[in-house]
Amino acid sequence: MRVLVTGFGPFLDNAVNPSDALARELDGRRVEGVRLVACSPLPVVHGRAADRALEAARRHGADAIVAFGLAAGTKRPRVEGVGRNRGAGRHADNAGRIAGGPVVPGAPATRRATLPAAPVRQALFAAGIYSFASDDAGGYVCNDLFYRLLHAGAPTLFVHIPEHLDVRRAASPFARGIARAARAWARA
Repeated sequence: MRVLVTGFGPFLDNAVNPSDALARELDGRRVEGVRLVACSPLPVVHGRAADRALEAARRHGADAIVAFGLAAGTKRPRVEGVGRNRGAGRHADNAGRIAGGPVVPGAPATRRATLPAAPVRQALFAAGIYSFASDDAGGYVCNDLFYRLLHAGAPTLFVHIPEHLDVRRAASPFARGIARAARAWARA
């Protein structure tokens, strides 16, 4: 089984995006029969991030996708449970576009994560990294990516990480949690 992991490039005042570093740190790891492959950094552009991730998933033969994004104001990882069909950003993406209205016109208002969050949160907790569940991936490119991946039918989970996450320390617990989530999804 293969899982694509993604991160984003720099945006706004964030010259370094730790989601990119985390995805790259996870690239090539094999855990419990699951191989992680990275596509990072994704462009911080509405629509283009999802297109690039879906193309990479096809190219790598990925069975599922775990996408990471930066939540600069948080102190703990946020495992997102819901993608919303709305762009409500106050800031332009890296192409200069401020999203407004639906992400996918005519599609449902929300879509639930299709990979289970609990194995990821449990693996982080076991390593002393506290996370929390969230039902709002925001209104910026992170939510846009999450919703579009779910709408395309890709088994997906999205995780926001804090800007000061120790990526090297967090990589192994994330890898274990992702592998367990993917295996649980495959058994369901």
